[in-house]
Amino acid sequence: MKNELYYQKLKLYKTIESFIKTLDYPLTFSNDISFYNHNKDYNCYAYALGLRIIDDYPFLADNGLSIYNPGTISSLKRTEYDETNLIDALLADCDLLGIECRETNVDSKIDKGMAKIAVYIESDDTYQDRDFHFARLNKNGIWSNMEGSGGPVFCLGRGRENVCNIYGYDFLGAYTLRKKR
Repeated sequence: MKNELYYQKLKLYKTIESFIKTLDYPLTFSNDISFYNHNKDYNCYAYALGLRIIDDYPFLADNGLSIYNPGTISSLKRTEYDETNLIDALLADCDLLGIECRETNVDSKIDKGMAKIAVYIESDDTYQDRDFHFARLNKNGIWSNMEGSGGPVFCLGRGRENVCNIYGYDFLGAYTLRKKR
């Protein structure tokens, strides 16, 4: 059984690695809306990072895990989110995916070959494990996001006031993404 698990993990990492090589940052809203919009196989994290890998790995499903929850790709365990754990999970996933992830300003320009994402956590801090949310800056300079798992994809607009104010979530910061060379 241990060998089978090892090969399933290896298959997952090889699949992700080959997919990341095909990503072309920054991402394009018009190319992605028809794929992600109301697609129950994906969530805001997958949308923000541009991931399009079917999450059908038995060893994850058997443990109630999804590769589209921050930290699962890097740890293969469930992560309880607070402000620190969510950012740590994002950074660990990006490192394993071969993506440089650096904190930046919402209003800063991005270079060719880069992407920018925004990270949020549920405002209600009475829970130890809080919900996360992600948005992304598209090639056209407009921020967009996907609502929940399998929800609609929609534009947030341009500028700080549109991206920093998502109802029910606290803005944790913006990050640039670039494939490692």
